Amino acid sequence: MRVPIYVTLPLVGLTMGLIWWQGTKEKKFTNPPADSALAGVREKTLVALKATDSIAPEEPSAAIKVKPTKLVLPESEEPGKPKPSTLQPQDFGELTVSPAIDCYLPLAERGADVMVDLATQLELKSEAQRALLAWERVLDATPATPEQQETARKAIALLRPQVPLWNVDPLTAQRIVLHASCDRDRAKVIEPILQEIAASLNETSSGLIECKLELQAGAKPDADKPRPPVALWFQGTSADSPASKTLTIPTLPENLPEQKNLLLLQIYKLIRDGVASQSTLRPLAEPPSGGDTELLLRSAITRRTWALWSQTFPQKAP
Repeated sequence: MRVPIYVTLPLVGLTMGLIWWQGTKEKKFTNPPADSALAGVREKTLVALKATDSIAPEEPSAAIKVKPTKLVLPESEEPGKPKPSTLQPQDFGELTVSPAIDCYLPLAERGADVMVDLATQLELKSEAQRALLAWERVLDATPATPEQQETARKAIALLRPQVPLWNVDPLTAQRIVLHASCDRDRAKVIEPILQEIAASLNETSSGLIECKLELQAGAKPDADKPRPPVALWFQGTSADSPASKTLTIPTLPENLPEQKNLLLLQIYKLIRDGVASQSTLRPLAEPPSGGDTELLLRSAITRRTWALWSQTFPQKAP
């Protein structure tokens, strides 16, 4: 049952009063203490003071004086310390203006380290298109180390899907023909693969080229004779246009994915050979043994490289 507050408060006061009265009823607060009691207190105090004086104070131990030293590492060895950037605000270009395909080419003369720094900072600024151009300059305009090239290719592979095609007008794309020749039976197998590769080159070049396939199928191979090899080469659209060198594949594996990778490898080698003949471009990466050639085509060839390489196949010979 709940006790009302007007009953609780008097009870609390009464209880406290009874406890105080019970503990103090025999105390004489107004009478001074007896002389014998004061003498006893004085004696106890003197004894305590003498005991304190007899204790010798503890001498502090002498401090060992050590001259503080600081371990200073060379700048290149200090862990976690980034190199200071040498970039100036004007090095980034006018970010509100659409860049050219050879953007940052003059800046690339300062070396791969500068271009890697620029590309990284442009990514931090969410400037994907310009960051992609800067990473491309690492590959096609600087003597980058293998590690820097690998970093640039990985960045390009990530950034390419985030930006629109460089050229969205098919009428202005550079037209190139991928020629292939083989026997009739093999042609039936590799034609759809080569058509897929040609379409992939158009996309990989960011719309800068329009690659068409022309497959020349020979006669059916004789059972008692070796099959002719598969031949591949690039050429312009006219019959008298310059052509690339021709690469041949003596035999193709039975597995279709392996066939596609081998065909892609030869096509990459054809492009790499054509790029090597241009002094304004850095050589393309050597294709790794057993590597993903399709990924290499998408990441190792810059858009500027596609544009300059395709111009070696004019529509009509001069």
